[in-house]
Amino acid sequence: MADIQDDGYLERIKDFFAQQAQAKLDRDMMMIEAQRAAMEKLKPTPAQAAYLGAQFAPGAGVADSIGAMASFPTSEAELQDAFAGESMPSMRENLGEGRYFDAGLQSLGILGDAAYGIPLVGPAAAAVLKAPKIAKTLLTAGRMGKDIDQGIGALPRGVTPLKVSPDTTLPKEMAEIETRFTKQLNEDLDGAIDQYRNLPDSDGGRIINTDLARELSPDYVADRTLSAAVHEPASAFTKSYYARLLAEPAQPGKFNEVLFTGGGTGAGKSTALEDALLEKTVRSQIVYDTNLAGFPSSVKKVDEALDAGKDVTIAYVYRDPIEALTGGGEFGGGAVQRAKRMGRTVPVNIHVGTHVRSIETVKDLAKHYEGNPNVDIRVIDNSRGPGEAFDAGNDLSGLPEYDYNELLKEATNELNKARKEGWLPQNLYEGFVPAKTGS
Repeated sequence: MADIQDDGYLERIKDFFAQQAQAKLDRDMMMIEAQRAAMEKLKPTPAQAAYLGAQFAPGAGVADSIGAMASFPTSEAELQDAFAGESMPSMRENLGEGRYFDAGLQSLGILGDAAYGIPLVGPAAAAVLKAPKIAKTLLTAGRMGKDIDQGIGALPRGVTPLKVSPDTTLPKEMAEIETRFTKQLNEDLDGAIDQYRNLPDSDGGRIINTDLARELSPDYVADRTLSAAVHEPASAFTKSYYARLLAEPAQPGKFNEVLFTGGGTGAGKSTALEDALLEKTVRSQIVYDTNLAGFPSSVKKVDEALDAGKDVTIAYVYRDPIEALTGGGEFGGGAVQRAKRMGRTVPVNIHVGTHVRSIETVKDLAKHYEGNPNVDIRVIDNSRGPGEAFDAGNDLSGLPEYDYNELLKEATNELNKARKEGWLPQNLYEGFVPAKTGS
């Protein structure tokens, strides 16, 4: 019989499978070691340790997959309350909301339950299958630098997903962009934060701005007239990121302070603050660049800063709403000229709404925090043109009041005029004046 000439093929196959087996063993050992190191670092309470231990019990994976697993206990929970939290999402809910990785971890938990039936090696195999979910969550908590009850408040989810309220008024195509952006952010929130911190205008992540957060959406970067489609996910991102920054101490050379901007779109907040409040603009730990167009949400943000031990300055920047929109014509400033430079539009009803409501809000904030030594409210007058903004003090009595409907009509007429005169391109006009607003 002739010898079989395999040129070492069988030997290479054997080596390949040996390498794969060793690599899997190395990954499993690394996962278990990571879990052990994370638990040592984070030092769970007795209730938390009992909860973690129970995840390795037979049936825990199935309970988790059907939504019958309680949420992770806080550090204040007593041992007897280890499983008294609200139920976590089922596998079906995770799949339905696009959390495919978390659903995958739940499927490993089910396989872990099944592995207990394997003779001799069952318990060890089950532990390996169940370990990744716990290890991922513990490592996430450690990376965030938070107490274990904050980092694992939602064990199967890892990082708590953004709470995005879909805009039900969006047309189908824009609603799909909104859904896609929400999914993108939730699949890798830490990665999105790193990307945001690398945006030049975020100053290393110190400046929080919803407009900047929109830049994380590839759809928006390709067409910046789609601001409405990505607004809700971008807003949810900034709120989540803000909570993280508040948990950090001020860096050397920075004030332990949050500087809030207020004012309508196109008011020139960034440049006005550099003119009138340069030191605070440069040295505040956090600059929350917003419109302050809603009183409840503004109070929430300010209270969060105060609860974190930060001082607060609220700088309201005033500019006439029509000037802030068209800038006085083809060669002026304002939202239209910004759109021509950057392609970034804002629907006219939103522009008008931010100007009307921000004045109302800042006046309400002044009443709400009257006498609070940790809250300083300043009026920045930016009505005199570029480079002429000045700090007008804390007297809000000179701020005007507007009628929303009248201002919306005036603003729409100005945009129609700009289009007819030819200095507002049609594609940008459609971004400012959606079809349902019309001319």
